[in-house]
Amino acid sequence: MSDQKKILRSIMHGIKGLMPTDSSGEQTTSVRAYHKMLSIKDLLQGNLLNRWWDRDRWPVTSGNYLVGERKSPVAICTLTSPQLMEPLQKAEGTAIVGRLVTANLGIEKIIRNIISNPNIRYLLLCGEDSPVFHPGQTLHSLFEKGVDSDHRIIEAQGHYPVLINIDRELIEHFRNHIVLIDCTGEGNLDALQRTIMRLGKAETALRLGVDYEQDHPIPPRA
Repeated sequence: MSDQKKILRSIMHGIKGLMPTDSSGEQTTSVRAYHKMLSIKDLLQGNLLNRWWDRDRWPVTSGNYLVGERKSPVAICTLTSPQLMEPLQKAEGTAIVGRLVTANLGIEKIIRNIISNPNIRYLLLCGEDSPVFHPGQTLHSLFEKGVDSDHRIIEAQGHYPVLINIDRELIEHFRNHIVLIDCTGEGNLDALQRTIMRLGKAETALRLGVDYEQDHPIPPRA
């Protein structure tokens, strides 16, 4: 393991240790409190009021992201690799790019921002996953397995992988209409930019009804 990854793991464990746990060993109370703080922050910044008056406003939730061309078909999650965000924002085909460090609130924001833009077809997962909170593996499990009756992501390794603030219908819409392109661990900008461009061309071809050959077969739009 590299020194950088060792430092990251130590930091993540330190943050986790600062959070109060409940009887199950999870920070349920902390997650709920943090969600309330984010809602208040949105209100104070005017985000909620702006979205009420401007229904065409997008993205619909606050977060650590950069917006590309909103009519493009690719959303990108760089996990714990924020250095990838700015270069990938400029790639042809990028609608939005952001990082992800939690297995709950961060995923809820991804779902809301993606399904509120009907142009987005793909979610490209790249960069390094957190060695403690495992948001990348959790997101992959969400696509593969879905959630149980308590909105807990099935077979997720992430810490408290429960989507408590979002309706099941929205979760299933996300799973059924968005294609996950899982490149977790990939940090090569040239390779990622080629993938984004290929996905953009593939989606354009699908919209035009034209066959398009590519390395990763993409299911037809639902």
